[in-house]
Amino acid sequence: MVTAPLWLRLLEKEYETLGTKQAVADKIGISRSTVTTALAGKYPARTEKLEKLVLEKLGTGVHCPYLRDLITQPDCIRFQSQPLTTPNPMARRHRRACNDCEHLKQEGMKHAA
Repeated sequence: MVTAPLWLRLLEKEYETLGTKQAVADKIGISRSTVTTALAGKYPARTEKLEKLVLEKLGTGVHCPYLRDLITQPDCIRFQSQPLTTPNPMARRHRRACNDCEHLKQEGMKHAA
């Protein structure tokens, strides 16, 4: 299975969060059609400039040791903020893993105890 590049995953995540391609385009400063073609995997030009814009506007990813994948910093903070008493056992294990994570000490990321 091929994993999408970080910039494209960030773009997809922002679309899920904001709900419209126009809102994503406005936030990044690009056209809605650029967002549409990029999300569809049909962007006709080289992606270096688009990649740079997305990373600048949406931030960079954090490697989550628990998930063994790149996630956004807001997602990392969200996982850290989960209560330890969650009824979901997978979420609870993930949250416990955050206690020992190197990202707790980086870039002002702190968990809610």
